[in-house]
Amino acid sequence: MAGIKPVQSLYYRRRMSGAEGILYDAILAGVLGGRQNVKAESLRGLDLARIILALQHDHPEAFYWDASKTLFTQFGAGTQASYSIDLSYFYPLRELPARQKRIADSIARLLNGADRLPPFERMVHLHDALALSISYGGEENKPFHYYTLEGPLAGGVGVCAGIARAYKYLMNLGGLSCMVVYGTTKDAQGKTGTHAWNIVHVDGHCHHVDVTWDDNNDSYLSHAYLALSDEEIRYNHWASADFPLPPCASSRCPLPVARDIPALAEAMVAQHALKQAVTEVRVPGIPGQGAEIYQKLRNHCWIGRKGRACNAIKSYGFDPGNHVFAFHWR
Repeated sequence: MAGIKPVQSLYYRRRMSGAEGILYDAILAGVLGGRQNVKAESLRGLDLARIILALQHDHPEAFYWDASKTLFTQFGAGTQASYSIDLSYFYPLRELPARQKRIADSIARLLNGADRLPPFERMVHLHDALALSISYGGEENKPFHYYTLEGPLAGGVGVCAGIARAYKYLMNLGGLSCMVVYGTTKDAQGKTGTHAWNIVHVDGHCHHVDVTWDDNNDSYLSHAYLALSDEEIRYNHWASADFPLPPCASSRCPLPVARDIPALAEAMVAQHALKQAVTEVRVPGIPGQGAEIYQKLRNHCWIGRKGRACNAIKSYGFDPGNHVFAFHWR
């Protein structure tokens, strides 16, 4: 892309010890070379699963590698032992060029115009472009490519792991440092589950970005989980303890903020004037749940210009985890 130099974000490789790094590099070379196995002189004291996880985090471009079937065979014993690590792929590698071409075509469309934007706006652009191009594949027995960047980028459908990997890959090609984070989340109904999202480094700061939770399957595009701090995300996102993560000390979420009911009313009027289908306002510090806050808002706006805007609300949504109101207009 003209004017932008792609970057490699190898956060997890940099957290490998010397022996871990040697094995990481050997497996990566084998995967990128389409080999069936790689040799290792020793696995003593090494956690192969941890190394494989780091590779998956750092290299979403290896989407054809079936990491779950990576096995090893030991030859000899004691200090004379050596190992062969078997590599498996989701499909015959002769199919790979055509699959890579479909992904490259999609990436070219998503990156279009990003080179004209400064870094933070580029991050938002790629968040929006990806979210608007995909749907969440939530059915049972999900195909394997939903978990890789191929599902979202080549097919427009994926789950959180595939979406996070696709976003990392897009961001890196767009010249921005981005990493995949795995952990646990709790949704608005209190249900917990494993999840994947991203941390982006932009303008000298790190921020959490969750494209999956901002994608509402064509109902509207949210920015509620864009450029959040650790403090903001930890209400319902908890990263795994496999690796230490960089601190995300500041927030640059682009949504307007209202800290009391009068400010929420002013923000609502301003957003209504933009004539969008859905708009969002963050309401940190306003006590109560969605229905209680909404009733206070209506009581405050019962007459005049604010009342007309309030009556234009068709429905609303409230995210208690991130304290975000979404106003759906008539």
